[in-house]
Amino acid sequence: MGRIEVNRGELHEAFWRLLAQQPGKRVSVAALTAEAGCNRGTFYYHFQDLEDFYDDILDEVIDEKVIDTMVGVISGALTPEAALPHIVNFEPAVTRIGTLLNSSVSAHFRPRISEAIAFNWHQRLGINPGAAGPERAMMEFVLGGILSMWAWRARQNPPPPIESLARPEFVAAIAGLIRQLQR
Repeated sequence: MGRIEVNRGELHEAFWRLLAQQPGKRVSVAALTAEAGCNRGTFYYHFQDLEDFYDDILDEVIDEKVIDTMVGVISGALTPEAALPHIVNFEPAVTRIGTLLNSSVSAHFRPRISEAIAFNWHQRLGINPGAAGPERAMMEFVLGGILSMWAWRARQNPPPPIESLARPEFVAAIAGLIRQLQR
């Protein structure tokens, strides 16, 4: 297969297949191109290096609608019941984020996913993402809890329904901590 025949999306799908087959193994350019059925030149036509590719994968899975809905529920602007139709649509994105968090490349993805959510919280809730001390610790605690739930869900076979992550007691606990950060 030539460079023109394999596009970014096909390289992305090859990445997801490799993670499913070998979740603990680091994905190499050689493995990725072999799975996609192309040569290394095709990969480098689309991406500078693996870091650039990983950033592209992250852009694919970080869905602003997921974060917006999460912020709406946490802030009280949306009830979990009102958000449920949206939450069900986010199942593929949340599953893929969980898969990334469980992978051998999670060290690349976890900080970037946390930063994306923290930036959104800053914009919509007025929480300072550059906070230090106890405020930063609380923000990391909340982010870590959310990301851990998503990672846990992705490890289950089969994964529990996505709406199980929006249980009122979870939302109330997170919302209480977020309100403290808004002070």
